[in-house]
Amino acid sequence: MNCVWLSKPPDLWPLHGRIKIALSDIIFTDVDGKTYIHKRGYPTDGATIPNILTSVWDPYDRQIIRSVLQHDIQYALHDFDINFMQTRRMVDLRFYR
Repeated sequence: MNCVWLSKPPDLWPLHGRIKIALSDIIFTDVDGKTYIHKRGYPTDGATIPNILTSVWDPYDRQIIRSVLQHDIQYALHDFDINFMQTRRMVDLRFYR
């Protein structure tokens, strides 16, 4: 089972430099069937792509921004929540499945 998105891609508001914030919640069910709600206002710097590709691929593309935000949020949980049960590698592997 793949991730199922239960919300539309959020609009983004430019904050500072490359940082933008989501203007709506992101709701999805993960591969294990658990539903998550990521609240609006979460900051992101977009997808990490090589600079040479930014002229042809937007790091804030609406088709990928939900996945980008999900990835950023799970990294933040790993960094700041001692009880978060996933390593960064596990987060990356879930993102690329």
